Amino acid sequence: MAMFDIIIVEDKLPWTDEMWAEGLPNACTDFQTKGLNNSLSTYKIEQGKLWVQKFKEGKRGFDHTEQLGEYWEEISYHGVLAFSDYYQNDKPGNNDCFIEFQATFTNGVMNKIEVFKFEKADNTERIESWNQMMEEMATKRARWSNRFFFHTKPVRWVNRCVHKALYHTGNFFTKLSYKF
Repeated sequence: MAMFDIIIVEDKLPWTDEMWAEGLPNACTDFQTKGLNNSLSTYKIEQGKLWVQKFKEGKRGFDHTEQLGEYWEEISYHGVLAFSDYYQNDKPGNNDCFIEFQATFTNGVMNKIEVFKFEKADNTERIESWNQMMEEMATKRARWSNRFFFHTKPVRWVNRCVHKALYHTGNFFTKLSYKF
């Protein structure tokens, strides 16, 4: 799975009538982009500028750093930045929508935002396959072997113990292989 960044757009987006009819302006608030660092950072476009979310660092623990305060730092971005969102409508007979915007920046100042791509797809097939999958899972769970044997506490405990033992054995041999 590829990483991405999150963009929050505070400025006005160019929503079309078709997008308003699908309810996108109320549903799409955070977008994803692969045009920046791809480090799961949070950015925002506000007042025609691009900002990155940063945190003040506090005490360092064994495996983490405590984040004390949040602040936004301006970025002098130059180029075209594409960001998108995929909206799944859970009401049968409606559309799932994919929308992609492009924002053009020159020396840190945004010139324009435009809709680059807007696609709609009927969600009936997706909802039917989801419902079918849920029925199959319920059927499997209702089998007597699953209900009275495989999903009981003693069997789960044995599975957990075997998994832990194999996991630690694998780690031991991996560390041992680094020594050779």
